[in-house]
Amino acid sequence: MKTKHTLGIITILIGVLWLLANFSLIVLPTIWSLLPIGLITLGFWQLVASNFANKTTPIILIVIGTVMGLIQINIITWSIIQQVFWPAILIYIGITLFTSHTTYRNVDNTNDEGKSFNIITLFGSDKKYIPTQHFEGGEIIAIFGDCSIDLSQANVSHKPSVINVFSLFSEVKIELPDSWYVSNSTTSIFADILDRRSQSKVSSHTTSPDTIIEGVAIFSDITLRD
Repeated sequence: MKTKHTLGIITILIGVLWLLANFSLIVLPTIWSLLPIGLITLGFWQLVASNFANKTTPIILIVIGTVMGLIQINIITWSIIQQVFWPAILIYIGITLFTSHTTYRNVDNTNDEGKSFNIITLFGSDKKYIPTQHFEGGEIIAIFGDCSIDLSQANVSHKPSVINVFSLFSEVKIELPDSWYVSNSTTSIFADILDRRSQSKVSSHTTSPDTIIEGVAIFSDITLRD
């Protein structure tokens, strides 16, 4: 099932439940009580939808949902979260860097060594220029940060490339050639995903996209530019 169809079904379901609640036919639980289940479900859905190729963003969502659920049933407290959260984040980032199977390089010239990238921005900013002619994809993790990727001179030799984004309270800018066909599979939660390219193109059923942008944006902005 396509992402837009899935989101459409979810939107209709929410509308129906809301309508029934307004007429006192059902009693809806609070958003806080539903949020853990929603995050865990979204994480597992993204794992299955990507055939387990995309792991970082779904794992983050599942962990956040699990922790919130444990807090709700009083197994752990916020004080414990404050003690272990940031050390756990640093450990996870370190493990991600060590276990990555793709070679990521920061590219500052016109050679093709940097076919892919891996950027982690935590309370900071990062900007990369990647002009490779054999772009394969990359991963962006931005938490309370600002990230900018310039692919305006890049080319894809084997379509599609995949850019996976996890953005939390961050701003992510991706510059792409205006001739690229882009398929957006990003899930936005109180976030804006904008394609501001002058001649933006969207992939169709008959055309393979040059790149697929997927992942999750929460309280963030993801902007595509040329």
